[in-house]
Amino acid sequence: MADIYETLLPVLPTDAKPIVRTAIESFAALPEMDQWQPKHVSFMEALPLIQLGVSLSFVATVDTLDPVRRKLGRAIGRGEDPAPSDVAEIDAAALCIALGATSLEKVKEKTDKTPDFIVSWSDGKTVDLEVTSARAKPTHIERQQIAKRIAEQLHNQNRARTWDLIVHYINPSPEELSRLMKEAYELKPGLSSEKTGEWHVSAKVSDREPYTLLTAGQRDELPKWWPTDTVAPFIFYGTVAGPNATVAPPQVRITYGVPVNAYVNPVQNKAENPQGGVVNAFLIAIDVSELPGAFSTFKRELPKFFDLWKSVSGVMTFRSLIHRAKAGWLWQLIPNPHASAALPSDLLKMNAENVLETGVLLTSNQ
Repeated sequence: MADIYETLLPVLPTDAKPIVRTAIESFAALPEMDQWQPKHVSFMEALPLIQLGVSLSFVATVDTLDPVRRKLGRAIGRGEDPAPSDVAEIDAAALCIALGATSLEKVKEKTDKTPDFIVSWSDGKTVDLEVTSARAKPTHIERQQIAKRIAEQLHNQNRARTWDLIVHYINPSPEELSRLMKEAYELKPGLSSEKTGEWHVSAKVSDREPYTLLTAGQRDELPKWWPTDTVAPFIFYGTVAGPNATVAPPQVRITYGVPVNAYVNPVQNKAENPQGGVVNAFLIAIDVSELPGAFSTFKRELPKFFDLWKSVSGVMTFRSLIHRAKAGWLWQLIPNPHASAALPSDLLKMNAENVLETGVLLTSNQ
């Protein structure tokens, strides 16, 4: 096998910690990758490889994951994207170990229902863990693409504009979209226009600092008519301030509606057909990498179902993360107060209102 680490070494940070080499070697050790090499040798291209490698390094001693490793290696070795479900299982298992699980075993598939993993914790409790990956639905993808197209068109229509345009819409017809675009183009700062139940657009002079794109946690207020069963992902479009800027460049920010079922259904399928929880606590882990706004949506929506899902001890939403300084996971635990079996105290004590970040530092200069 070609040495992938040696191939990538020239583009890795000079202050990279040993975990970076371990991650790359864990990735390279996947079965059926004898001839695989990265297509582009650059640090940015190496980040997804390191991200997966970090997860693989956390579960290196879990022999029962070998079938999943084979599927990953087979796909990557052929130049294909690995199945999201396989990556989700590796990430979920690695996250549990990072959070303090004392042992983890992948359960062999049987004819009867079984969980994906049996996980033990230091307080003596054992959890049946079922992993799933939430995929963006066609409706979600289509509406996101429409939002991107509208944002770009509104930005390019009037490059002399100095104010932000803020758009909210559910699912307007092509005629209403044309009307929305016309109204947005003609709006002056401080004014707004809408068709109740379908769209709303307003013009606002920005109060952002010149080099601030977005403020974490800050969102434009939803119209009063926005349906409670509709999730509100958003995108923004604009330019970056130049070196001598004194005001922030104008933006177009678009919030579009997606049915909440597109988010809840993957969990509901697992909850209503539980593959664990007969004796142990039952935890559903869901990879939400492809669902914008998933953490807040699940935190808000899932408790509405918990009194019906007593076999479900809780839901953990997560997605992997990687940047120059750190690799790991963003995650959030949503315990079920109505569950017939409680989650381990070791896991519950880490619970918080906010999304948590767990992982490893990749460089020494932090």
